[in-house]
Amino acid sequence: MYGDYIVSDGDVTAELIRAIRFGYWEEVQALIPVQTDINARDSSDLYWTPLMYAVHEEDLDMVKLLVEAGADVNVRGLEPDEFPLNLAAYGCKNAFSYSNEYIRNKEIFDYLAPLTSPKLREIAQRTLNGFVE
Repeated sequence: MYGDYIVSDGDVTAELIRAIRFGYWEEVQALIPVQTDINARDSSDLYWTPLMYAVHEEDLDMVKLLVEAGADVNVRGLEPDEFPLNLAAYGCKNAFSYSNEYIRNKEIFDYLAPLTSPKLREIAQRTLNGFVE
């Protein structure tokens, strides 16, 4: 038990990802300090980190919280095009222009872009340009 939260089977990573996916802000804040590796991967076929899930959930505040806690913005999933900035670019690409979904993903993209390596930033920009051009 961490704070008021019970972690089943001691799997803090799984609980952190679950809290991120459901937008449980207070639970995420309580779990981050006890998460030994903020870049730990989930056990699903995606092999994503908590930051990747926060981007996928289009939650800029959660993304910022994880980055401030030391999350690696350059981490990749199993596929070479799966990294936080590119997930935001895909979110823009798959949304209607200037819809709320597009705006949320674009804000995440704009936040992560200067923090991301130039190589990955170039890949993500190409993904994004496929939508805006």
